[in-house]
Amino acid sequence: MKIKFIVYIILSFLTATVFAQENSGSLAIKKNKRPDSCPLIRPTAPSYTLMAGYILREKANEGDPFAEHELGIRYLLGRGFPPDTAKAVYWIEKAVKSNIPAINFNYGIMLNNGIGVEWNPFKAFRNFEKAAKSNMPAAQFMLGLFYLDNLVVNKNLIEAHKWFERSAQNGYAEAGKILKELSKNSKIKFSPDTAVVEKKKVVSEEHKLSPALVSKPEEFELEYLSFSSDTADIKSGKNDFAEKMLNGKPAALRKYLGITDTTFADTDSSGLTLINSASRIGNPEALYLLGNIEENKNTDESKLHALSFYLQAYRLGSFKAVENIYGILNSAFIKPYLEEQIRKENPLAMYVWAALIAYDFDVSVTKEEALRLLRKAAHKNHVPSMIELGLLYKNGSMVPKNYFKAKEFFEKAAALGSKEAEIRLAFLKIVDLKETGVDKEVGLLKKYTDEGSVIAQTNLAYCYENGIGVKQNKARAAKLYRIAASRGNRTAYSSLKKMYDEIRPADQIFQILN
Repeated sequence: MKIKFIVYIILSFLTATVFAQENSGSLAIKKNKRPDSCPLIRPTAPSYTLMAGYILREKANEGDPFAEHELGIRYLLGRGFPPDTAKAVYWIEKAVKSNIPAINFNYGIMLNNGIGVEWNPFKAFRNFEKAAKSNMPAAQFMLGLFYLDNLVVNKNLIEAHKWFERSAQNGYAEAGKILKELSKNSKIKFSPDTAVVEKKKVVSEEHKLSPALVSKPEEFELEYLSFSSDTADIKSGKNDFAEKMLNGKPAALRKYLGITDTTFADTDSSGLTLINSASRIGNPEALYLLGNIEENKNTDESKLHALSFYLQAYRLGSFKAVENIYGILNSAFIKPYLEEQIRKENPLAMYVWAALIAYDFDVSVTKEEALRLLRKAAHKNHVPSMIELGLLYKNGSMVPKNYFKAKEFFEKAAALGSKEAEIRLAFLKIVDLKETGVDKEVGLLKKYTDEGSVIAQTNLAYCYENGIGVKQNKARAAKLYRIAASRGNRTAYSSLKKMYDEIRPADQIFQILN
């Protein structure tokens, strides 16, 4: 099982990518600022920061790359000139040709985040690489991050370590933090980079950061994630994680649940209320915690409830729930109890057994039997069974694809108060049924994304990727997919990888090995 670790970064617009579904690792941003607070780097020598606008334009027109860059930044940030992204890009792209490290770095940020230019993480990599090879510590740090990923270039811990080491030697504190984690959590024995050890620390003026344009490190969190362990620091065999989260700080719980809307569930500050609210909108972390709480009650009935929560969490991407599911199934008493409850036509038991069969945890009966159990449970108004049936009809799994049947089940579940069903129904109307006038549905996806729904995040990302109901924004789509994929959502990861593959250059360095 891979080991998770947390690192911090000063770049509010860096969108480092999530790792592959096939158990490779990566980084995912949890919190980001708006484009107008982009922490660009401003070369400090020669300094044009206080120069009058008309002189600056004159110098830029003469071809001075520092003036071109400064003018571009002013247009981008609206400092001394009306904000004008087109003019900002024009001047910065002219300045980039000079290959000044800080200018390459800024352009890399713009490319990696679609700021005024088309989203292109591959061109961003090349610009960060140029700056890094010119001994710019922030760029060296960035290059290290790309090598922890498996989307732009192949994941390479040795190469990542090399660039982090150079960055740290050049005084970049954040690189030192990652080096410690890499050494602690990797089985690879790293040897010192002799090119760094033998070289004195030299950071030229044009590599320095402008403090006014840099975010505080603690404002952003990157996380090294594993689909086998999700995002929680939980030891195998321990079921006290929910208790720790409930007894911890409310901010930590919100962070774990992926909730950015500070007003969400603010009528009651209790952690359990927050978890229950989040679980109803398709939050795998909340469902996992509820399963943990029920499992700790240690009765057959509570274990049945725990299985239901774990199975729903697994469906949404929580691979951590797998261990708990098998742990309960290994109990000598749960199977007879489950069979007894099915004979009594307990809808919860019927749903649990159907889900165990559908997700291949149990192969003792056929999937046709699982479908029959789901139908019976749904007939008794069991909401998770209705949602499951809706998904089967939407995806054409075990039944012929039928969007209208899917809509019928989602509508019934939504009428019974299911917010997850609301989200499913909204996306069905937007994409599959191609209904017009879907502003309300898109608004709902945005609302529930802020409240921590991994389904809404993935669905909203699809809308941004394809310009459905919103203006097309590939960078925004990639960021949302990345966040959802970092929480284990397979659909989000597949979509994110597809976005990269669609624009992947033919260069050998960008060919990802399976």
